[in-house]
Amino acid sequence: MNIYPTGVLMKKDQTWERDTTRWDIMKTIAEANSFQLYFDAFGYLTLTPMEDPLLTPPSLVLSTGRWGNLVSSSVSATDTELFNHVTVMGESSDSNMPLVYGEASNTNPSSPSNVNRIGERTHNVSSPLVTSELQATQLAQQILSV
Repeated sequence: MNIYPTGVLMKKDQTWERDTTRWDIMKTIAEANSFQLYFDAFGYLTLTPMEDPLLTPPSLVLSTGRWGNLVSSSVSATDTELFNHVTVMGESSDSNMPLVYGEASNTNPSSPSNVNRIGERTHNVSSPLVTSELQATQLAQQILSV
């Protein structure tokens, strides 16, 4: 396993339905705390912070040819998963307090996916593990940057 202590603590008790898979539980906890959980190329369970792909170096380079790792390649893209506004809804750690909410929007005038340029495309996230407005806003900003 490639999972190291993060220092992040769950701020409330949480229960799941009996038939919820362990994978779904682990992914929910990781995503609520701005982490990615996956199995790497060697089969190791890995936990890493969500990182902005524009600010991080490539971790895999694919190429064709004699020393390449592909027989052939082609590029295609769609905008079905393109979003420029993220909302995060969570639950307060105090049952007497209302739900917590955070959001982030792409308002960068030089961005091709700016909300003013292509309209608002919203991605909604809901997690009972998000327990403060600060955590909700930080998670929304992190998801938008990825």
